[in-house]
Amino acid sequence: MIEATRFYLLIAVVLIPLTFSMSSCSTTKYLKENEVLHQQTKIAFENPDSFEEKNQIKKDLLLISRPKPNNKLKLRFYNLMGGSKKGKGLWYWVGKKFGEPHRIYDNSKVARSLRQMENYMQNQGHFGATVGLDTLRKGKKIKVTYNIKSKGAYYINSIEIPGDSSDISKLVQSNQSNSTIKIGKQYNLTNLIAERNRLTEIARNRGFLYFNEDDIFFLADTTSENYKVDLYLHLKPKEDESYEKFNIGDTYIFTNYNLRAPNAQNTNPVMSKGGLYYSSSNNVIRQSVIDRLLPQRKGDLYSKTLENVSFSRLQALGIFKFVNVKYLQDSASVQNTVTRNIFLTPGNMQDITGSIELNSQTGNNYGTSAGLTYTHKNLFQRAERLNVSMTGELATQINSGASFINTSKIDFKVSYAIPKLIAPFRVKNSNSPFVPRTILSASVGYEDRAQFYSLLTSELKFGYKWQRSQEVQHEFNPISFNLFKLIDSTPEFDAIRAQNLRLSRSFDNVIIAGLKYVLTYSNFSTLQQKNAIYFAGELETSGNLLSLLSQISQKQGDEPFKLAGLPVSQYVKISADLRHYTNYRSSSLAMRIYTGVGVTYGNLQELPYSRQFTVGGANSLRAFQLRGLGPGSFATEDIGSEPLDNQFLDQTGNIKLEMNVEYRYPIISYLKGAVFLDAGNIWLIDNSDIPEGGFQFNRFMKEIAIGTGIGFRLDFNYFVIRLDTSFALRKPVSDTGFIWVLKDIDLFSRQWRKDNLTWHLAIGYPF
Repeated sequence: MIEATRFYLLIAVVLIPLTFSMSSCSTTKYLKENEVLHQQTKIAFENPDSFEEKNQIKKDLLLISRPKPNNKLKLRFYNLMGGSKKGKGLWYWVGKKFGEPHRIYDNSKVARSLRQMENYMQNQGHFGATVGLDTLRKGKKIKVTYNIKSKGAYYINSIEIPGDSSDISKLVQSNQSNSTIKIGKQYNLTNLIAERNRLTEIARNRGFLYFNEDDIFFLADTTSENYKVDLYLHLKPKEDESYEKFNIGDTYIFTNYNLRAPNAQNTNPVMSKGGLYYSSSNNVIRQSVIDRLLPQRKGDLYSKTLENVSFSRLQALGIFKFVNVKYLQDSASVQNTVTRNIFLTPGNMQDITGSIELNSQTGNNYGTSAGLTYTHKNLFQRAERLNVSMTGELATQINSGASFINTSKIDFKVSYAIPKLIAPFRVKNSNSPFVPRTILSASVGYEDRAQFYSLLTSELKFGYKWQRSQEVQHEFNPISFNLFKLIDSTPEFDAIRAQNLRLSRSFDNVIIAGLKYVLTYSNFSTLQQKNAIYFAGELETSGNLLSLLSQISQKQGDEPFKLAGLPVSQYVKISADLRHYTNYRSSSLAMRIYTGVGVTYGNLQELPYSRQFTVGGANSLRAFQLRGLGPGSFATEDIGSEPLDNQFLDQTGNIKLEMNVEYRYPIISYLKGAVFLDAGNIWLIDNSDIPEGGFQFNRFMKEIAIGTGIGFRLDFNYFVIRLDTSFALRKPVSDTGFIWVLKDIDLFSRQWRKDNLTWHLAIGYPF
């Protein structure tokens, strides 16, 4: 029953769009007697030679116009579902949700559009431009054409700025070289607004606390000949403090501010240093933490930029829900001085979060994982963050002949983050709005694969996280120790290792000791951004420093060098993850390409198993199970006659290439859909054990696996539950290599669906 439901859901997603796209219902069928469909909007230029950027102007004017014409496909579907005939019922609801009701011609909206278009043309420098209107009605449809007429745009002839000797006038005069308005350029209101904002920002960073954009205005004189405009920058006459500079006086900090009882604050603050006073009820955070986050001190000239730095740093601590800064003028001071009040409202200092993931793959594989994380955000009242997490995984393969639970894993991790850089050398203080962190972490993992082995892994890291801009983040771990130890193995697994030298080397007991650096770039500045990019580059090395020390302390020829009785792995591993997101009005297109390579040298001949690349699973090639593809043309069919032969497959590699494309669209409320295409594979550098798994430049593109599918997401913004189903379009086959399997697709066959559809239930988006 469940299998049939899945199948019909898949068919519905494919057939419904096809049905309404082929529908030939009349687009005016359900209009009322006095209604006319607004069929089309056009922009026409009566004298095209007067416009330099016709395409951009046309695009902007179409955005202004109202009402908007219908999307024909959505309107046909709306009519197919019965239109507004009943106004209730399932079909009406479906039609209105997925279709689009009629856009009715409205005289008042068209008249308003005319006025807004004329204002737009004036703002673009086309003074005196007019917008006319033509309509063409045929039956119950009407087409609207806006005719734009202009003799030409005006260009800036001169710019006059205040010439008096006041501080604010001198500031304007000295900052004209970077002005956004230039002589000879076309007049544009947007540039004038940008210039007002630029000068205001400069003024507020030079002590003019109360200065704002409204204090600047422009006058335009268009009486010159040959379409020239003379601009005059003026400052509004002021009698108050807007044009006065202010210095920072005393600062009062309330670290336990209650928004519901603002007057219930302690009135006996305690002096710290540098003019900083803390409320005596300070039981939230130590004063020394706040002290180093405030770049502006008593006597400094007020700066809006440094105020924002203070605000961002306090927010970045992660322990305050609200941060508010207010200034009060000190009337008793001889100089212009303001008292600064910082109100900090604490949030929850501790929380517990959980996660769960379920998946099923071809071959009757089923798995689940769950995690629990405890976080303390303000340990020892220093904004030090303690994270303690534990995750567990279970996997089974039904009818495999092995134990019911064939894989179990448990991981325990503790991390401790301090909101500053701790180093043996002095770190230069900067005015960055971001708070750097020093992080110490330790983890222990245990994995048991029934009838094969028990594996112990542990890790100890010390490093830093910091960023200089909103887009770029750095993570550097100069000290990293990892232990990879096989603590138990079965005779069956020993026999498999004896037949596979590469696998045997992968499971050697080793220590990974080196460094790791990660560079992350992301320009997700706003939710409305049209295009966004995410990039993560990672470099990891092991054994270099210890190898040097070994050469000094050991006799030449003592190989491999060891630490605590275990050999130290030597390798370099590089990877890059690039993603691009294109956001449309209600949908988005996400693309990802991931590539990586790991090279061993010196001490050992194979990457540790935990450092090798894999593909497949809920966040990779979803048509294949985890570690269910590669390397190269290696295929797993008929690998052995015994049940255990198919239980352990060494499908890992030293090189990885993966590409994903996913189109995401809304369905209803929190429910969203996706159509995706995944491609990629892994390869070996040394393919002596698996000849078909080696990487070759003239062959690797022929060894790319491809899968496709659809997905559904319950997206609550802060929490996403994802269900994906997919199948392979191109895959490796024993003794044949990679082949297209399009001709084998049979959605109506229950056996085909059972053998080929891969289902993943997971938390979060795949990328």
